[in-house]
Amino acid sequence: MSSKNSPATYEDDRVKIVIQNCSRKLQDLVCKAILTSKNSDRTVNLSGDNIRLVDFEGNEYYPSRIGLANRISENNAIKTELIENIPFKASFVFTKVPANLTQVALLQIPLSGDVDTTVKFRNFSVISSAPAVAKAKKTSVAETAAVNIPLESNGDSNLVCPERTKILYRATSKSFLMYICGAKNPTHYVGLSRDGSQGITLRLRYYDRNQFSADNGDTNYTIAANRLVVRRDSRIIYQEKIQVLQALPGTISAQENTPKLKIKKNSTSLPADLNQKRSSTSQPIPKKNTP
Repeated sequence: MSSKNSPATYEDDRVKIVIQNCSRKLQDLVCKAILTSKNSDRTVNLSGDNIRLVDFEGNEYYPSRIGLANRISENNAIKTELIENIPFKASFVFTKVPANLTQVALLQIPLSGDVDTTVKFRNFSVISSAPAVAKAKKTSVAETAAVNIPLESNGDSNLVCPERTKILYRATSKSFLMYICGAKNPTHYVGLSRDGSQGITLRLRYYDRNQFSADNGDTNYTIAANRLVVRRDSRIIYQEKIQVLQALPGTISAQENTPKLKIKKNSTSLPADLNQKRSSTSQPIPKKNTP
């Protein structure tokens, strides 16, 4: 039976499973996936007792709750019939996962029923929850859980950028270090608090020679006009002047590689001198003012 497997996708002749993301929600880690039956309707069984998440220290975590479409598990198990070529959204809620877990070594999902197989996804990043807005007269972003993303050291982009990318642009502000990462063209935005205790890595949705923009759910981070601006639902919730913005030596001008994309009117931009490391984790946010 033919199959293909990547860090985020499994597919064979019967079923396709795509991991959308694993994101932090307060004390929980929620992994979301899409299950699709191919060629015919098929019954599948999911059991939280067998689904496991493993970190890079060998610690194992099992979901306390699983969901599939509009159904929530009873006794931590779900049985349903997948309809041919209809995507079913699944979720797995892991509790008491340490706040500094930013990379998943293994997510294992066994299926039984008409599809009897064990699917394994390896080496992908955890996304932090979107920063909350502080309820105060002055709009600011509240502090999020620390994710322990290391600062750049000795020019090693791998400490900052996602795998197979390097720092193309770097920017600084009073509160943050910002990087645009990519292999040849910009692909990721990385933001770190100056003490390196908190950070976020997001896929860029737009860039040109003087602005970079990335979304984290309904929150947008934009570097443009020498400012970092964070918007939620088109409303500015945080902004800060960029003090330094530069392209690293050997970086091709973003102007020469600008994708033909349009930014929505009220979207935000990100600083231009940034470097990349992981596909999607969490943005640094200092205790007082944080994007």
